[in-house]
Amino acid sequence: MFRFVLIVSAKTLSKIFSMATATFFGRVPSKDDSKVSLVGLISLYWIFIAVGVAVPELAQMIIPFAPENETIVFWINLALFIFLPITAGAITCRVENRKHEKISIKQLLMGYPYAFLIGVLALCLIIIVPLIRFPQIINLRSLKHFAIMIKKDKYDLVFEKVQELLTENEVEVYPVDPPKYLWVPFLALIWVQEHIFKKKMAKNMKIVRGELEGEKIVVILHSTDISIIGPEKQVMVVMGILARG
Repeated sequence: MFRFVLIVSAKTLSKIFSMATATFFGRVPSKDDSKVSLVGLISLYWIFIAVGVAVPELAQMIIPFAPENETIVFWINLALFIFLPITAGAITCRVENRKHEKISIKQLLMGYPYAFLIGVLALCLIIIVPLIRFPQIINLRSLKHFAIMIKKDKYDLVFEKVQELLTENEVEVYPVDPPKYLWVPFLALIWVQEHIFKKKMAKNMKIVRGELEGEKIVVILHSTDISIIGPEKQVMVVMGILARG
């Protein structure tokens, strides 16, 4: 039963992180998906453990197979609160870009900010992503992606080209700033990924809204992905325009 719950939890969190990736980054290729998913699972659970430390009455609900002794439960909860982030930090030491490095105390302790940020963001995404997708589902909106790889310093040029291509094909478009509920988690996730993977990541996300055949469409441009939201027919037309261009 424990193994079943663990597998289901890991798959569910992996799905949430996939949706988060599509929402905030587009698609980011990685050889470390399983490690990042495990860190995410630990981080999400750590948030509940932190709640259990703050409100001891809830601790017994959070810890599986907990004894009925409140003192023992408190100490188990406190131990998990201390050591889960360190475990997360240890896992990040084994990602592809760090696997030849010696595990340092600093990197282990970085598990604390990682656990806090990823845990809080995962909780937010459980709320935000369904809220974003719900109107799309109700209005029969489709979300499609296709991968690109924009060269350094060419992002603004590509953004202008996207608008130009759509305008030339009778799609009325106008750029808009990303809403804060997308932009703030986007920057936070970038900070975490830059530190985990020891690699600079482009902080690029721009949005174009438009209208095609009386239907509204949204195009989100990342450095590695174009996401298009709208009715199925209009989304496929826009995909065709951008693919040809």
